[in-house]
Amino acid sequence: MKKVLLFLLALGISQISIAQEGSNGQRSDTIHFHKAHQRSLAHEITGLYGSVIFPEFDENGKEEGYAFLPSVSLDYDMWFHKKVGFLIMNEFILNSFEVRDAQGETFERESIMINVVGIGYRPVKSLDFSVGVGIETDLVNSSSNTIFRLGAEYAIPIRKHWATVLAVSADFRKHYKSGAFEIGFARFM
Repeated sequence: MKKVLLFLLALGISQISIAQEGSNGQRSDTIHFHKAHQRSLAHEITGLYGSVIFPEFDENGKEEGYAFLPSVSLDYDMWFHKKVGFLIMNEFILNSFEVRDAQGETFERESIMINVVGIGYRPVKSLDFSVGVGIETDLVNSSSNTIFRLGAEYAIPIRKHWATVLAVSADFRKHYKSGAFEIGFARFM
C-alpha cells in the first residue's frame, strides 16, 4: 500500500512540474481548461463543501420535511482520453443524525465516512456523470452499509489548472436514501 501511495505522490509531483509550451516555443505558466483534458491521461483532485439532505420524521413516523447536514469531500479522479474516468470519492458528514427505514425503525448515525469507487463519463468538456459503489461507515458505532451513488459535476474554469465545481449526488442504502449538493475547487494535473 505504501508503494502505491508513493507512486501516486511521485506521479502527481511530476505532473505538476511539467510546464506547457506556448505556440512560440516558450514556456507558459498558464494552461487553458480545455488543454488539461486533451491528454490521454489527466488527474483531478477536488475539495468540496456542501449539504447532505435526509428526510425528517415526527414522533408518529410521518415525514415532516428534510434535514440539511454539512459535509466535506475530497475526491480523486483519473480521466482517460478526456471521456472516461476512474473516481475515488470520500465524504464526511459533520453532524450526527437520526434516520428511519421503510419499516419504521429509527437509528442514530454519528461521524459518517462515505468511501465510493466509481466510473465517470464526460459527454462534454465541463460536465461529468458518475456511478459508483462503496461503504458508509459510522465511525462511532463501527457499523457500515453498502452504498450506491449516482452523481453529476459541472466545472467552471478559473485559470492555471483550477476550476470551481458544482456537484449533486444521490446515495442509496438498504435502510434509507439521501441526496447532496456541494461546491468546491478542482485542480487538474
